[in-house]
Amino acid sequence: MPERILLIEDNLDLTALLQYDLQGAGYEVTTAADGRTGMRRAQEQHPDLVLLDLGLPDINGAQVALQLRKTSAVPIVILTAVDTVESKAELLSAGANDYLTKPFFPEELLVRVEAQLRRQPCGKDDTLTVGSLELRPQLRQCLYEEREVQLSPIEFDLLLLLARHPGRLYSVEQLEHELWNGAPLPGRQTLHMQMRNLHTKLRNVKAAGLIRTLRGMGYAFRPNYTE
Repeated sequence: MPERILLIEDNLDLTALLQYDLQGAGYEVTTAADGRTGMRRAQEQHPDLVLLDLGLPDINGAQVALQLRKTSAVPIVILTAVDTVESKAELLSAGANDYLTKPFFPEELLVRVEAQLRRQPCGKDDTLTVGSLELRPQLRQCLYEEREVQLSPIEFDLLLLLARHPGRLYSVEQLEHELWNGAPLPGRQTLHMQMRNLHTKLRNVKAAGLIRTLRGMGYAFRPNYTE
């Protein structure tokens, strides 16, 4: 059964082009031209991935992402003309898993889509427990000493990758390769900002030391950390 993609985009010409490319790659595509219709179809059809335009006519795409994230862990890829690191970091923190800056090549879109779908959890027994840290990919849930830590999708994915390989040092390039199939976020500052956000949230539960930062080298998970 083909994987299902919901495309929420108000530009009909772009919608037709993206639908053609995605269907050509073997995906089943449903479209919506505004945010409210998109949210309704997401609830009704439970897509495997959502492609979401930021500049919708009725509701800002970031607000749509926030609403979808309240009830679903579906991967969300934002399509945006905004090209500042700060704005994109805010989108990722709001619940988006990834984003593409317009204009983009169809090949780049397909790489991003494939990377997101490839990373989705496939079983119910994939909980990862390392000391007091518990990560539940199926629910996209993080617990530390039984306290829930609210993480954005990208923060969760970063922590999960590091926790699965305790002690291993990951450079920025390696993180991008593992999480985005070699398609980097535009600018290292964005990934560093996500890591800072993650570090802050872990600090709030006295677990900031779980991630070690080596300036100019990368990040590593410290399983035996105690505060």
